[in-house]
Amino acid sequence: MRDWRLVFCHHATIEPAPGHVVPGCLWEISYKCEEILDTFEGFPHYYTKMWLQQDGESFMAYDMNPPLTYSAPAPSYVDSLQQGYADWDLPVDYLDEALYYDGR
Repeated sequence: MRDWRLVFCHHATIEPAPGHVVPGCLWEISYKCEEILDTFEGFPHYYTKMWLQQDGESFMAYDMNPPLTYSAPAPSYVDSLQQGYADWDLPVDYLDEALYYDGR
């Protein structure tokens, strides 16, 4: 996603940031899978959903509800994200940058 930044407020979220990029993968999911994912992500209380469009593709992303306080995630959470980046051959430097970003 162009013009967004990955940040951590204990868990991952995204925020608008011109010139930044959040790498990822698009998944086509069923309505039932979306319901299960909503429960896992704490929708609508912890995360909200937003619909975005880039390069002719529309997609949904979860965005953490305010108030947001930048804070480091647990090591086990970072491990699972690093594994996901490796599984999908995503550039890990974006994740590393996000882990050190404190909102300044």
